[in-house]
Amino acid sequence: DGFTTYRNYRATESHSMPLSNQSMLAFSASPFQWKYLKEPDVYIPLLITAGVSFLDEPQGPSLFNVRSLNWFGSEVSPTTAGIGSVFLETLGFTLLAVAEEGFFRGVLQTELSERVNPNFGLIASSVLFGLSHYQLQGLTYSLRATVGGLYLGWRFKESGYDLRRTIAIHFYIDFMPTIIQLFRDPVNTRGTYCVDLE
Repeated sequence: DGFTTYRNYRATESHSMPLSNQSMLAFSASPFQWKYLKEPDVYIPLLITAGVSFLDEPQGPSLFNVRSLNWFGSEVSPTTAGIGSVFLETLGFTLLAVAEEGFFRGVLQTELSERVNPNFGLIASSVLFGLSHYQLQGLTYSLRATVGGLYLGWRFKESGYDLRRTIAIHFYIDFMPTIIQLFRDPVNTRGTYCVDLE
């Protein structure tokens, strides 16, 4: 809603910076469009984050080595927990990618690029993106988010300010590590607790 309001506000004036004019449905669908997934700037970060996820040693058994899980308060089979988690994480990370990209790239980077210059808009929005992750996730994650923000902002700028592309990249950077952790170590994944080992 914030991005849509900002976009409507900008439509009443003449601006030098372009702004994505797609619907929220189009933004939400972008991670699942082959048009974006086939591009190296989308699938390479996906592969990198997936690969890095395998560097951490699991603390508990994999999803395939448990009989049942307590998943959000209910005892379910690993298959049910896996399918349910993939669905919920897909929905959650889609909403998160649309909201964060709409604000940090769509509003902040665009506005700062127009008012100061494109390089300032890229750097300032990326630093603010990193800082927004500090309180809940700490300094290391905040620094990683800043680097990720620089990449997302650079791709936003280089793609002619196509917000759908950065939404797709953002979605996979968040989604892949979470799903890999779920399957490799469900005991220590948010929302699951192993109750019956084989």
